[in-house]
Amino acid sequence: MDLQIKYDNGQMTIHMDAFFPASQARLKKLLKVVDLDHTNKENHIQLMETYFNEQMQKLEEQRKSSAKLHLEYRQKAADTQTMVESRKKPNGVSLTKEELADCKDSLKEFKRLAGEHLQCHNRCQRKKQQFKSNLEILKQRK
Repeated sequence: MDLQIKYDNGQMTIHMDAFFPASQARLKKLLKVVDLDHTNKENHIQLMETYFNEQMQKLEEQRKSSAKLHLEYRQKAADTQTMVESRKKPNGVSLTKEELADCKDSLKEFKRLAGEHLQCHNRCQRKKQQFKSNLEILKQRK
């Protein structure tokens, strides 16, 4: 999604997916340029506000999904860890050497996936907060 800003001395195209979320300083600089486009100022601000709300909603959905997957992989890792430590299946049958090796590999993979989903959850949370901050700055300008 692009934001086309035209003013007396020229024009500017902002690729919103790459530009946002922005720091307060960058957003305020952009808003000064938006102020120069007198005819479309309100449209630009409305477009940014809509974009911020959509992104926050997408990030929230992704955050919830990542949290759920993180917990699932943590549980799988815990179950596999128990099997590796006891060297037995949940039904009490002993693991063969091959099954034990497979369990250890699975354990590493489950821990790795749990960590990746936790990072994704945290990243979504940070970005959502940044968009929230950007939205508050926009609302102050109205």
